[in-house]
Amino acid sequence: MNNLRKLTVTGIFISLVGITILAAKNIGIETSKILIPILLILSGIFSISYSRANSNHNKAKQYHLLQGIGFIVFALLSFLSKSLESFLHVICFFTLFHGLIEFSLGFTTLNTREINWKVIIYRFLSGILNLIIAFVLLMYTFSDELQAIVLAGISILLSGISIIIFSLKLKKVKHETNK
Repeated sequence: MNNLRKLTVTGIFISLVGITILAAKNIGIETSKILIPILLILSGIFSISYSRANSNHNKAKQYHLLQGIGFIVFALLSFLSKSLESFLHVICFFTLFHGLIEFSLGFTTLNTREINWKVIIYRFLSGILNLIIAFVLLMYTFSDELQAIVLAGISILLSGISIIIFSLKLKKVKHETNK
C-alpha cells in the first residue's frame, strides 16, 4: 500500500470514530462502545505503519509513531470507560492530545532544512483548532453531556478530515517536487 494511502486510511478511520460518536444514539451505545475502540486501534495501526514506512523523515516518523500509539491507548481507555462522563473525558483528552502533537509537530519541523510553509501553517492551525475544541469540550462535559457528545463527534470527525487533508497536501508536495 502506498505510504500516503496509509495516512489517508488513518484519517478515514478517525473520521469514522467521529461519525460513530455522532450516531451513537441511533446505533446504540453498546455498539458504539465496541466500534470506537476498534476504529481507534485500526487508525493507530495504520499510523504506526505509515511511521515505519516514512524512514527518511525522522521527525514525521516519530510524530506518526506517537500518534499511532496514542490512538491505541485512547482506544483502550475508551473501551474501559464505565460511564458517559468518563468516556467524554477520554474524548476530551484525546482531542487535547491530538491538538498538542499537531501543534508541536509544526514547531519541530521548523528546524528542518526543507521547510514547506503551507504544511507547517496547516499543522499549526489544525493543532490550535483541536486545542480550542478540547477546552470547549471540557466545559460542556460538566454542563451538558448531550452537547458534549455532539461536539466530541464533530471534533474527532474534523481531526480525521484534517489527517486526510494533510495526506492530500503531502501528495501534492511530493508531486510538485518530482516535477
